[in-house]
Amino acid sequence: MRLAAVLLVIAAGLAGCGAGPPGGGLTGAVMQYRSDIASRVVTVRLRAGADVRVERVELRPAGFTPSAPVVPGAALGAGTTTDVRVPLGVPDCRAAPAPTTALVTTEGTTETLTPADEHDAIGALHRAECAERAARDRADVTFDPVWTRSGDRLLGTVRLHRRAGTEPVSITELGGTTLFGITPAPGSRLPLTLGPSAQDISLPVRIEAARCDRHALAESKRATAFAVVTGEPPVRLTVSPQDRVPLLDFAADVCT
Repeated sequence: MRLAAVLLVIAAGLAGCGAGPPGGGLTGAVMQYRSDIASRVVTVRLRAGADVRVERVELRPAGFTPSAPVVPGAALGAGTTTDVRVPLGVPDCRAAPAPTTALVTTEGTTETLTPADEHDAIGALHRAECAERAARDRADVTFDPVWTRSGDRLLGTVRLHRRAGTEPVSITELGGTTLFGITPAPGSRLPLTLGPSAQDISLPVRIEAARCDRHALAESKRATAFAVVTGEPPVRLTVSPQDRVPLLDFAADVCT
């Protein structure tokens, strides 16, 4: 009986070690910065409880395919942190709820870390991307390639094209970017509604350089990622012109 008791204590101790944080007492949190929205990148912030070298991080975000491994090669001292930027995989819109985990390799040993997600960043991204996918399955929202300069404004066209179904599809709101404001052109108005029998409808729009400060001009990744709100309930889509050069050249000109 005594031998059995000793073995039981040892086994319980080993299980407790396996359930603890990865090497170096690492803990983590996942978040997304505004500048990374367009590029679909999230940040895993790792904090070390002891000196450790982080060799590899593979994020497994809930509701997405596993992200490609990232090799930060970061040497951390006790109490220090490092931010690991991780591109998101493809959303699985049928996935059941599950925690986000990360496989973290430190000094040759790989263990599983469950990063904190205080603001539900991964869940919010999953809901938004799946709602966007459903909306885009019904209709495409695009910018026409031709832009016309009119003083300190740029005139273009937003187009709504049906892909499937017969239900009405509407654009109810246009949102600007870090650099540009966008409104319906004079004589045009929202909502723009694609009727049950229609395949294509367009809206003339007017773009202005809303900000010319150095910070706005530096955020080139987000400069042409416009927000378009469609449907009921509202779905926020990110729409960028295929050719960004005319818009960036326009901003460079009016901001000098």
